[in-house]
Amino acid sequence: MVGLLFACAGLWLSQTEMMRVFELASLDVRFRAEKPVNLDPRIILVVIDDSSIRQLGRWPWPREFHAALLQALNEYPPRAIGYDILMTELDEKRPEFDRAVVELCRQLRCTVFAVARDRDARGEYELKPFEALAKVTTPGAVNAPRDPDGVLRRLPMRVLGQPSFSAAVAELVEKGSTSKLPDTLPIRFRGRLKDFRVVSAAEVLKSLQDRAAGKPESFPLKNFLNSVVLVGLAATGTDVAPTPLDTNSPLVVVHANALNNILRRDFLREAPRAVTWAVVGLLCALIGAATAVRKPVVSGALTLVTMAAWIAAAFWLLHGWSLWIELVAPMCVLLPTFAVMSAYRFFIEERDKRFIKKAFRHYLSERIMEQVLENPDMLRLGGERRTLTVLFSDVRGFTTFCEKNPPETVVPLLNEILGALSATIKRHDGTLDKYIGDAIMAFWGAPIAQKEDHALRAVRCALEMQAELRRLGEAKGALGLAALRMGVGINTGDMMVGNMGSAELFNYTVIGDEVNLGARLEAETRKWDADIIISESTYEMVKGGIQCERLGETTVKGKARPVTIYKVVGLKA
Repeated sequence: MVGLLFACAGLWLSQTEMMRVFELASLDVRFRAEKPVNLDPRIILVVIDDSSIRQLGRWPWPREFHAALLQALNEYPPRAIGYDILMTELDEKRPEFDRAVVELCRQLRCTVFAVARDRDARGEYELKPFEALAKVTTPGAVNAPRDPDGVLRRLPMRVLGQPSFSAAVAELVEKGSTSKLPDTLPIRFRGRLKDFRVVSAAEVLKSLQDRAAGKPESFPLKNFLNSVVLVGLAATGTDVAPTPLDTNSPLVVVHANALNNILRRDFLREAPRAVTWAVVGLLCALIGAATAVRKPVVSGALTLVTMAAWIAAAFWLLHGWSLWIELVAPMCVLLPTFAVMSAYRFFIEERDKRFIKKAFRHYLSERIMEQVLENPDMLRLGGERRTLTVLFSDVRGFTTFCEKNPPETVVPLLNEILGALSATIKRHDGTLDKYIGDAIMAFWGAPIAQKEDHALRAVRCALEMQAELRRLGEAKGALGLAALRMGVGINTGDMMVGNMGSAELFNYTVIGDEVNLGARLEAETRKWDADIIISESTYEMVKGGIQCERLGETTVKGKARPVTIYKVVGLKA
């Protein structure tokens, strides 16, 4: 649910202007990561560059240079010529060159000249070729609006009813190629200026002079035959704009990319938002679910892999299919989904861990506690059947000591004895169940499964408990504790273990017939004058490491059949 909410928030966020700017910037990065491919070899750019300005003089050029340039193109007529230069006024000083330009365009019959159309408070206005030139050429609007971040990424295909410059040129090359174009064309940028076939205008004019003089042409004019020529400015500081591929790109290159898109039918397609955000919603839900049930390392790795896969897909789809999928907004929801779910889980788990520590710190060792905190489900309310080992111990003679001494003396000593014995149980990774007066109940094998050695742990613990009691008796001999002994009964078998009780008050304990047998074996220690008695099932699990003495069979309360019991002597050498 959290993931889906984030996806919805991301969908809304993606429609804001700020996020759109970031998304467009990410598209620019993808464009720049590509190598120039799928460029139409027919497109040739004749550019008025810095070299042309140095050789022929500063811009604007006199009309005679344009006439010469058109004459060079007329030697081997192209399929279409796009003249991306506004030629709105007559050359009143040398009108013969205006007439030459008009005549050459009439002969070529394939020339598109730039026009600029727009609308302001006063109405529509238009900058177009002078009247005679307009009659023999095709108009093409060169309007190039920028995106909110100032970058030029799209061109209108019609401006106030006038076809765009690139669309008009494409229509001359292939009639009908522009019939299904959108009103605004997102440009599928394929190349910079250097990636197209480019020739300097000065070099073209020199080749025309060489041809007239019978010299070899520095640039073979026959290259123009049946080509698609775009003439435009490329000199520093003239007619440039920032594009995804270049911070100062000549506008003629923008028109060349748009023309290439049309001729190659190589259009940039934006993935449907509904599909994109449906997929993002599913991924957010996946990350949210994984974060809720998996370790942070696993869910974090899944999130990073998902984000990396989305980024890779964004580049691959653009490169292979010219498909633009959103990148920034999905990244802005995938990572926060993981972060918020992780924070929520951390808060819940920390709350649960505090509860578990408070509830179990007194009867679980630190090592067992750490494992339980890793998997709190071990302590869920209810029981499960497991094969465990249970231990009951009872200090003999302490009741007599209590009768002879005031409570102020008895209670500190009892606390010291139980504390020492409890610490021993924890050192052997046992679970301290409860105190019953001076008796202790503990078990092994839960909540952490101890495989096949839970019985051995319990018996070793019992031996150490006996040694601990003897040490305390010797230390407190002056108080009459030297004569204290302890009986221990141990049994192994199937028991129910878990949190028993209500949702408000419960205890992690074991119950069952085998538990009762363990208590009965502790009582048998008095009858057999033994410190530690174990059942046959326990003996079978510890006989490889514990020295035991078979006492025989005995009938205990609650059992119809006699049970075989063993006295623990000590550890085997």
